[in-house]
Amino acid sequence: MTLKFNGWQRLWIVFGIIYLIIVTVGMVIDTPSQTKVYENWSLDLIRWSIKNNPKMKNFSVFAIHADYSDLGDKELVRRLKQKYTGEKLQNLEFDIINQ
Repeated sequence: MTLKFNGWQRLWIVFGIIYLIIVTVGMVIDTPSQTKVYENWSLDLIRWSIKNNPKMKNFSVFAIHADYSDLGDKELVRRLKQKYTGEKLQNLEFDIINQ
């Protein structure tokens, strides 16, 4: 017994495959890089520290981020987490994933 598809069924299969390819390509393009994740993470930690530290109320998130741009986002995240949470982090979560 062989499967026989009529014209509409074949068309649905073709459109389904095209849709799947478009969605997959969109997801791959939209997935942030590790660098972008660390940048967003550092900006969120700076926002949090400004919100919770009255001495920092007059500072801009991007101004602070620019002042510490020589550290790099990964090191900035490590230092901010250590300062505000008291955790001494050796490896960040992404380091564990990449090993």
